[in-house]
Amino acid sequence: MVLSVDTISSLGDLVALNRAILANIGKAVIVADLESRIRFMNPLAEKLTGWVENDAFQKHLRDIFQTVNEEPSQTVEVLLASVTCDSAVVDLADHTVLIARDGGEWPIDGCASPILDDAGILAGVVLVFHDISSRVEAEQGLKVSEIRYRRLFEAAHDGIMILDAVTAKVLDVNPFMAGLLGYPREHFLGKELWEIGVFQDAEMSKKAMATLQRLGRIRYEDLPLQHKDGSHIPVEFVSNVYREGRHNVIQCNIRDITERKRLARDLANATREAETANRSKSEFLANMSHEIRTPMGAILGFADMLLHRSPEECTQAGCVQIIQRNSLHLLELINEILDLSKVEAGQLKVERIPCDLRVLLSEIISLMRPRAAEKGLAFGVTFQGRIPHVIQTDPLRLRQILVNLVGNAVKFTQSGRIDLRVTDEGDGGPNIVLRIDVSDTGIGMSKELVGRLFIPFTQGDASITRKFGGTGLGLTISRQLANLLNGDVTAISQPGIGSTFTMRVDGGPSAGVERLEGLTESTLPTPADPHEQADIQLHGRILLVEDGADNQRLLRMQLCDAGATVASAMDGRIAVDLATTQTFDLILMDMQMPVMDGYAATIELRSRGLATPIIALTAYAMAEDRDKCLAAGCTGYLSKPVEEDKLLRTVREHLGTHPAPVPNDAAAADAGSPLPTAGCNVIKSNLAGDPRIMRIMSEFVDGLPGNVGKMIDLLKRNDLPALQRLAHQLLGVCGGYGFAPVSEPAHLVEQSIKAGKDLKSVTGEVQSLIGVIRRIDGYDQSKEAIVAEEIAK
Repeated sequence: MVLSVDTISSLGDLVALNRAILANIGKAVIVADLESRIRFMNPLAEKLTGWVENDAFQKHLRDIFQTVNEEPSQTVEVLLASVTCDSAVVDLADHTVLIARDGGEWPIDGCASPILDDAGILAGVVLVFHDISSRVEAEQGLKVSEIRYRRLFEAAHDGIMILDAVTAKVLDVNPFMAGLLGYPREHFLGKELWEIGVFQDAEMSKKAMATLQRLGRIRYEDLPLQHKDGSHIPVEFVSNVYREGRHNVIQCNIRDITERKRLARDLANATREAETANRSKSEFLANMSHEIRTPMGAILGFADMLLHRSPEECTQAGCVQIIQRNSLHLLELINEILDLSKVEAGQLKVERIPCDLRVLLSEIISLMRPRAAEKGLAFGVTFQGRIPHVIQTDPLRLRQILVNLVGNAVKFTQSGRIDLRVTDEGDGGPNIVLRIDVSDTGIGMSKELVGRLFIPFTQGDASITRKFGGTGLGLTISRQLANLLNGDVTAISQPGIGSTFTMRVDGGPSAGVERLEGLTESTLPTPADPHEQADIQLHGRILLVEDGADNQRLLRMQLCDAGATVASAMDGRIAVDLATTQTFDLILMDMQMPVMDGYAATIELRSRGLATPIIALTAYAMAEDRDKCLAAGCTGYLSKPVEEDKLLRTVREHLGTHPAPVPNDAAAADAGSPLPTAGCNVIKSNLAGDPRIMRIMSEFVDGLPGNVGKMIDLLKRNDLPALQRLAHQLLGVCGGYGFAPVSEPAHLVEQSIKAGKDLKSVTGEVQSLIGVIRRIDGYDQSKEAIVAEEIAK
């Protein structure tokens, strides 16, 4: 029913109107009489209390309106009493919670008011209240947010300042900011930025504030703040304007960038150093290209001369000596590079053994004095004080250091003299400290150049490098070797006057070491002639396992010239087959080969019980490589390139005194494989003096591996007629080129096939022929494998 004022004609209509109004006012309403009995509840009151009006009617208010709050004294009775006694409106206590009929809780706010009749007499009480859950939740969220903000503010590792946007004065600072500048928090409060060392003066501070007010944000990448002690701290400074209530505030975030600037500086330095190192390495590679190509040019040029000129012309030009000298220089360059790589990788080891200092110095002096004499330089040696007879060191590395230092002195000195001074700086102490000064009257260096001498891949001056040559690694290696010997290498120099390089190394304990006084060069022992080679004779049968045809040929020739009989194999699998079916007194085993390498072959031979000495041959020269070879079962170790004297001495040492019987060539060869061979007397043409024959001789010799490959293939296919024709051709052509030793075995092959001998007999004759052909001067066994592959296709 819709009521209007015009239609209200009775009290009942008025009551209906009031109920309709109270039901829709948006707040909960409960009306009670003077006895606190429920007389009315609107729908919202029903929802919050959980009571329907009909059920609650005439019930006491305390049973329907149950509350708790922060003021326990404000019970329903107290609330009603306050209203009725004073006839005044009484607010509900803060944080009042209404307990609903089902136990639910509603945070509420509201008041209790008296109901007065027309005469002003109290007729009852009305409770008007509303749900404030959303407001309470928002207040709690705000409180949590404030706690979190304060926690971040207090614990931040950046400085934070809050300023008044109008006055630009500090309202608050966090602990980090206070600690950053060394002041207590109170020092900042109420001050402007320029007063706390952010900007230099008030004018700059005002300009910054004007910019901030205009843009709402301002940033400085690198702003120096002044610490309490007067020092300056570089910071990144960011300010933003925010609204807080009715006022604007400025939040300044200050980040200490000291570490960032240090890292940037270090990175810039590292980049410069890397660029410098890269340039140095590029210069080094260019220099090394020149250093390597120079001896290589001489080696290739004079080797070509040996091939195309007469023996008399080659002898007159000194071809062999030039090739040998340049090869040794090339080997020295390679050794320097390898030494540096081993030192930098921590793989170069030094030993400490007793060393006769006099003998070592005598060898170095005898080696270097002739070089000085070639340039007309005087060479002097002095001994100061008492010199230890024996020191504990690595003689090889000590010799390497001194040869480098003296060699440099000779290289960079055009006139004057070279002097060596030897002394023991530790005389009287627990340890020998060997000091050797190498002085020269050479070109000298500036202090700046001396500072770069020991940097890898760097030489003092590029122009000096071009003039004198060298890798720029010698001094670096020398210093690092000296460090490994518990010492150092240092230098002093003056341009145009000369240089002095000083080597110091630990010579071991001094207790019990004999001291020599009055030592002079004339009292040093005479060193053995390094060029004097003993006549070493070998007696025994050796299996040479080497996949490089040139190396195999060289080693076989050296061993045979010394009296040994040699069979060869070009991979480990063939070596195992030969060593387990024939008797050898020693095996020379290359460790890097195809099919089966030397390590695997040695391990297999040892697993089969073979006790024959096995000497490892490897181009790897590091200590761990030697250990790896010995661990595989090798008896000894030789690094390539192998000097002939060292090869023969090592072989003689391991051969023993009871060599096995030597089988004939046919028994040692295997026609089924082109690799093994026996005997090693090179067959030279008796027409070698005829220049017309020599011009076409190489082409013929180059084609011989193809003929050997064909013979092996024909034998496998049992094509004896074709084999007979090939043997006949070789009989004629080899004789025509002056290789008479081929004629007889070729004739035997031809006759055996004509006579109808069995395959086994023919095979033996073919094996003998192949063995003789392989001994022809210039024969390249490595080509046999290529021929075999082509035939197989």
